[in-house]
Amino acid sequence: MNKRLLGVSVTALISLSAILSSCGSFSSPKAAEVLPSSSSVISVSSVPSAAPVLADSFFALLEVNKRLYRYQSGTGDFKAIGNKDEDMLTIGFSPDGRKLLFRYFSGPAQEPVMGIYSPDEGLTLDIPVKNQYGEQFMDASWRNNRQFIVEGHVNPSVEGYVLYDAETGQEINYCGGEFFQVLADERTMLFQLTPHVFPEPTANVAVMLPEGNERIRNLYSTDNPDETIIDAKISPDLRQFAIWKHNTAENRSVLAVADYDTASIKAGPFTGYEIPAEVAGNLLFDKTSSWR
Repeated sequence: MNKRLLGVSVTALISLSAILSSCGSFSSPKAAEVLPSSSSVISVSSVPSAAPVLADSFFALLEVNKRLYRYQSGTGDFKAIGNKDEDMLTIGFSPDGRKLLFRYFSGPAQEPVMGIYSPDEGLTLDIPVKNQYGEQFMDASWRNNRQFIVEGHVNPSVEGYVLYDAETGQEINYCGGEFFQVLADERTMLFQLTPHVFPEPTANVAVMLPEGNERIRNLYSTDNPDETIIDAKISPDLRQFAIWKHNTAENRSVLAVADYDTASIKAGPFTGYEIPAEVAGNLLFDKTSSWR
């Protein structure tokens, strides 16, 4: 049986680890009513640095056979989180350690649902994944403390990305292809649209607006079949657009930088900077919106 300690209040880490290792299994009568048959294998995993600390007691979040439980010291209570019978996949804690994101499947169609558990409140927010770009679930990740992204597969060969509000559970935006960035407005997504009909442009960068009739706005495209996009970013002040592109035939990399206009949603003209072809990594704008 697989048991994993997901999180515990910081002050109680040593004492809880000692309890788990010395007991070898959960001996609480209340635990016996909730948990499956015991096992001595319990491994300590990541502990959120900002996990809530209770005054006279502590709690722990545990994953047992793809189920989630909360243990409360003092009372010895073990409580299944969400009361879900379906297999759960633990994604992880938000950056501030206040929320735990997990995925489970629901109903006869086994549709994916994202759950967000708040230890402070002891409540779970269930978010059904209805967008086709996330229905064939592959992964999920926190973007910040307020948002997370679900990654899915869209037939025949496209990856999809769906952006959600972690507070309300509302879908904010989505895109399909290669995802680069959520802009500073926390709604618009920068991506490369994967073409299905050759010889459509193989290298392109566009933004997906959160609303409107023309949501996809192209910022860059080329019909050169040898050109690929390594990365693309828009600056935090939404005034500069940078593309890192590579020509496979010439083994030559260029950083192209242009002004970005939020009103017209266009970029240009581009200024190119040569980059050694052996350099790898990602683009990053600093706080002054200078690329590096």
